[in-house]
Amino acid sequence: MKSEQFKSDGSRYSSIIVPFNRRWRTPIEKHEIKAVFRKKGPSDADGLRTIYAYVGSPVSAICAKMEVVKTMRLSVEDARNHCEAAKLSVSKLEEYAGGQPLFVFEIGEITLPKTCLDRHELLTQFGFQPTPSFVALSVAGADALDAALGILSQD
Repeated sequence: MKSEQFKSDGSRYSSIIVPFNRRWRTPIEKHEIKAVFRKKGPSDADGLRTIYAYVGSPVSAICAKMEVVKTMRLSVEDARNHCEAAKLSVSKLEEYAGGQPLFVFEIGEITLPKTCLDRHELLTQFGFQPTPSFVALSVAGADALDAALGILSQD
């Protein structure tokens, strides 16, 4: 699939790929993460239904699909209420946010793929290059990613 077909063309989309530091892999795989904080998020965040977790080096692979139950744009003060769900201390949240509002994604079901897709496979199959914020996927891109991960569609 060509990268222009994999990524959203800016029209409505419901899935994004989000990078995570390698330290988050185990809590994600143990289904301990119930909230995710991000400085940047999609402009149409209300339509977001799925986050694919791309775990950075040395893993460098998509290792989970997370259901987004609710998306909020909150001040740091209000985001503090979600620290326990995110497995993050208030001080780390404040350090990360730098006083700026955050996107808070409440996470429901976490699906682990039959196989993680590494950076090389993502590049060769989909033209995907990780970014520091997120990549919006087209519907066809999300379906192709589910198939490559061995995840059956819930639709």
